Order: sequence, then structure tokens, then C-alpha cells
Amino acid sequence: MSDLSAREETTVEIYDSLLALLGQGRLPWLDFLDALKKTLTGDIAKAIGSIAVVLGGLMIAFGEGGSKRTVAGILLGLGIALSAIQFVDWMDAL
Repeated sequence: MSDLSAREETTVEIYDSLLALLGQGRLPWLDFLDALKKTLTGDIAKAIGSIAVVLGGLMIAFGEGGSKRTVAGILLGLGIALSAIQFVDWMDAL
């Protein structure tokens, strides 16, 4: 067997393997990305947001300068983190 035919055979095997993998309908990294999406927009986002709101409230209570701007930023960021999935789904439906 020549070197060229071995390369062609390897190329065909790799191509067949890729087609079989793609035929499953899901790419291998999608499960990881789905888990990451659920983690970052779920309980962790709510916990971090709750802590940030409490800290913002304490800043207002103790008269920290610029605290209203900080609290507004916290609330905006929390709203984006918790509603990002619904927003993307809504945009996809258009």
C-alpha cells in the first residue's frame, strides 16, 4: 500500500466519524454550554443579585456618595442577568 492511499483511508475514516457525530443532532459542547447558561442565569445570578441589593441598601443607609447610581446599576445588571434567556427567546421569535 502506498503512503497516499493510507492518507486517503485515514481521511475517509475521519470524515465518516464526523458525519456520524453530526448525525446525532447535537454537537458535543452544547451540553456544557446549556449547563453554563442555566448556572449563570439561575440561582447564582439570584444570589449575587440579592447580595448586591443588600450592599446597595447599606450604602444608601450610611450615606455613601454615588450610592443611588450604584444601586441603579445593580438593579439593571440583575434585570439583565435574570431575563436574558427570555429576551433572546423573544428576539428569536420575531
